[in-house]
Amino acid sequence: MRKRSLLLIVLFCCICTAVFSQISGKITSSEDKLGMPGVVVTVKGTKISAATDVNGNFMINAKVNDTLIVSFVGMKPAERVIRNRDFQTIEMQVVDREISEVVVTALGIKREEKALGYSVQKIGGDQVAKVKELDVVNALSGKISGVNIIQGDGSIGGGGSRIVIRGESSLAGNNDPLYIINGIEGSANDVAPDDIESISVLKGSAAAALYGSKAGAGVVIITSKSGKGAKGTAVEFNSNMTYQSPLVLPDYQNQFGQGESGEYSYYDGNGNGTFDDTYYCWGPAFDGKIRPQFTGNNPWVAYPDNVKDFYQVGHIFINNVSVSKSADNNNFRFSYTNTDQKGILPNTGLQVNRFDLNSEFKLSEKLKLNAGMNLNDTYCPNSRQVDPRFIPRNIDFNALKNYWVPGLEGYQQLSYRRSTNNEYFILHENTYSYNDTKAIVNLSLQYDPVKDLTITGRYGQIFSNNEYYDKNAYSTYSGGNPRSLEGYYRNGQYNNNEKTAEFLATYKQDISLIKARLSVGGTHYRKETNYIQGEIQGLMFSDLYNLNNRLYPITVGNSISKLERNSLYSFLNLEYEGKVYLDVTARNDWSSTLNPKNNSFFYPSFALSGLMNEIFELPEQISFWKLRGSWAQVGKDIPEAYFTTEDKYYWTTNMATGSVYPSSSDIKYDPYLKPEITTGKELGTDIRFFDSRLGMDLAVYQSVTKNQILKTAVSSSTGYSYFMMNAGAIESKGIEVTINAIPVKQRDIEWDVQLNWSMDRTSVTELIDSLPSISKTQRVNSFLYIEDRVGQRRGTFYGQAYKRTPDGYQLFSGSGDTRLTDKQVLGNYNPDWMASLNSNFRYKNLSFSFLLDLRWGGLIYNEIERRLNLYGLSAATTLNNRVGIVPNGYVEEDGTYRKLTLEDLEKYGKIGGMSGQEYWANMMEETCPENELIDDTYLKLRELRIGYDIPKAYLPKLKLKSASVALIGRNLLVFSKVNHVDPETFGYASESSDFGYSTKVPGYANSSMPSVRSYGVSLNIKF
Repeated sequence: MRKRSLLLIVLFCCICTAVFSQISGKITSSEDKLGMPGVVVTVKGTKISAATDVNGNFMINAKVNDTLIVSFVGMKPAERVIRNRDFQTIEMQVVDREISEVVVTALGIKREEKALGYSVQKIGGDQVAKVKELDVVNALSGKISGVNIIQGDGSIGGGGSRIVIRGESSLAGNNDPLYIINGIEGSANDVAPDDIESISVLKGSAAAALYGSKAGAGVVIITSKSGKGAKGTAVEFNSNMTYQSPLVLPDYQNQFGQGESGEYSYYDGNGNGTFDDTYYCWGPAFDGKIRPQFTGNNPWVAYPDNVKDFYQVGHIFINNVSVSKSADNNNFRFSYTNTDQKGILPNTGLQVNRFDLNSEFKLSEKLKLNAGMNLNDTYCPNSRQVDPRFIPRNIDFNALKNYWVPGLEGYQQLSYRRSTNNEYFILHENTYSYNDTKAIVNLSLQYDPVKDLTITGRYGQIFSNNEYYDKNAYSTYSGGNPRSLEGYYRNGQYNNNEKTAEFLATYKQDISLIKARLSVGGTHYRKETNYIQGEIQGLMFSDLYNLNNRLYPITVGNSISKLERNSLYSFLNLEYEGKVYLDVTARNDWSSTLNPKNNSFFYPSFALSGLMNEIFELPEQISFWKLRGSWAQVGKDIPEAYFTTEDKYYWTTNMATGSVYPSSSDIKYDPYLKPEITTGKELGTDIRFFDSRLGMDLAVYQSVTKNQILKTAVSSSTGYSYFMMNAGAIESKGIEVTINAIPVKQRDIEWDVQLNWSMDRTSVTELIDSLPSISKTQRVNSFLYIEDRVGQRRGTFYGQAYKRTPDGYQLFSGSGDTRLTDKQVLGNYNPDWMASLNSNFRYKNLSFSFLLDLRWGGLIYNEIERRLNLYGLSAATTLNNRVGIVPNGYVEEDGTYRKLTLEDLEKYGKIGGMSGQEYWANMMEETCPENELIDDTYLKLRELRIGYDIPKAYLPKLKLKSASVALIGRNLLVFSKVNHVDPETFGYASESSDFGYSTKVPGYANSSMPSVRSYGVSLNIKF
């Protein structure tokens, strides 16, 4: 019996061994064909599992015809049917990172990009940090389709920028996007470049709908890095050292010097010599002979590099160190950033110290706390600007460095002429300094009371304080104002306090094949600003800058404003089998800037997307295909607190007596003024081929913004000059295309490229129904205007132009004077289309990347060139050696046209033709803006980086996790027809916007600072 039982047991074990024997194999990656450690291998339908070792090998109990399931984070799940007991090699494919990419959407909610029914474009923090900018907005240029960014000049702090998303939708100039920093309203530069995790740009109305009345111009969401995912304690150091110099300087002539009509002789610089108080350069030709000048009797020669040498090599040093740590129930990241800028103008600079803390604590299984803090201290000893580009060619700047007249130090500056200021004097004595402190606190608490229900509360506060000091020393010339010669001082303080409190409750539920997510929330936002300033003219003591040290009455400015906005919102996300996604949102805002009887506005949205590759059987070449569409409404709140509830009054000081009295504004506001409202539609597709090695994202959009805010003139009998009202509409239509390709992807070599292309057409479709012929006009300068008329494209220049023959030749009078038309359309400053090419190439440890940025079409008004020509400074003004010039054009006689001749000019006393000064004064007259409206097409090498990663074999010896070094450059080259200036520029209009703000006008080159090119080195070390 025993023998029989033993025999049965042995037989059973043999059968089991034959059926459930151990299967061995190896898991490899499709990228490098190497073994993958830590991969989980499971026998389908059982609880039997195993994990691969460091070489990717595994052994598992399984039988023939069993199915092995293989899974690993970042890889596509794989299945393999066991056909025999041979060694099993299973290759895992990398998940398309873009398909599975998680992006930050409205209210800080993270969602898979494939589920979105609207356009959201994201860039990682590494793309911002690898070639840093002081202004983070500039780092987005050329990287997001449909976003028009014009970078500022070489001013301290980055020169600012102008950003417009999908066209200008506001006639009042309210076109800036909303910036959300870690869930609360903020500004673009609240986070240091090295601390940015990602930037998401919500371009369409549906993407931004949950922000309601603040989202009409789009939303930029910036998320900072956290300590999540750090292995133990991680320390990282980043250093970015770049040097700056002017990108474009004028092309000067060096044949003629200061003076007019070919004459010049210095006596006292006050007009008592021969043209010795002129800035014109129409004087005698340089001959090397001794001639009286402000430096004494010296050779009459040019200083060809006087302007170039005035600018110094500036620098921007950005050093960042961070410490991150992650544990089971908490993580944190702390960073310190120091920024030091030396301007390209002498005695200008900026220092910034920034501290950032992000932390997360799991207090219990149901409760989680996130806490963040940011402290930013900025000190600028001087940001004053001067423009040396219009100095005569005979002036040696070295002679002006000692800027006081000997014996009159502190009282009289030294200058080459009386009616101007010494540039070194301005930069060293007339400083503008400020100290800006900003503190940001962000707290959020997440509570999961039951399964599938999450309740989140958030509180954020931003407090900033800016103190500024504006000094003008004795002898400062200011347009003939005698009081300016006695000094000036201004000191003020501006502080801002913003508080945000919000809640969000989210419930998830699976209903058969549908996954549902319903959220309800609300936000309370409050902003308070305080401003006070004292200003004096005339100092009793020349070297004491104090508001009590005054010869004349003080002028005091003081204002307090408050704003509140309450919001309730809800949204529903539905997912059907991972194939179809539907989003429905609703938001209602109540704003204190509007009349309480008319301050409630509702903003809905709908977005639908479908994954065609999941719904249909597609050719294997198509790895992903999504169709999407959306409809939504968003708004633009009235920007000024209590803007419509009462008339405005201002305090005015009588400078003779010092008495103060109130004066009323000449603008009357409609008490029922409403915010602008934008209705947007969008259709798009995202299709990818060959395992996502090639992909295209296409979006077509249309938006109409109504309730435009217009300031219209009214009869003086009303007691006002203007009436502010809702009227008008703007329509934007456009196409955006992003193409991604990975031509090469191997272990040692990889190359990826991205092409962005976009075209936008924004036009005025309606102004005031009762006045169909009315236009909205903003003065750019004395003779150039931007006018908005029904049926025309936004951004149209108006002004006088040259009269021409039917064949297009310019018409002159018999005396050679230009003949001008009445005011007419001159062109548009917006580009016809924009494109960019971003290329990244890696070979082993060496990497090379560049970004090309192309703007095609549009016009620029080159005020810099006009003045260079008018003053006789540009190389073009040596035409015909400045004598005997006959304008190239025609005259009209009895309805016929003929060529203008020398004989015509001599009949009017211009014997031998025009002088150079006469000719260029005629051609560069300010009354005719057409003379300097030029095609603004340009191609710019926006970024260049050559990097090297230290080989991993050396890192253990150095006790490092990774290290890399790179040569970097930004705005290195530009190709354009525009002379003397960077074609990428904006200027400030002489007339303020309807809200009283300075308006940035693209295509208006009048900045006192040139733009800069940057070049240097960056270093990244991880410990």
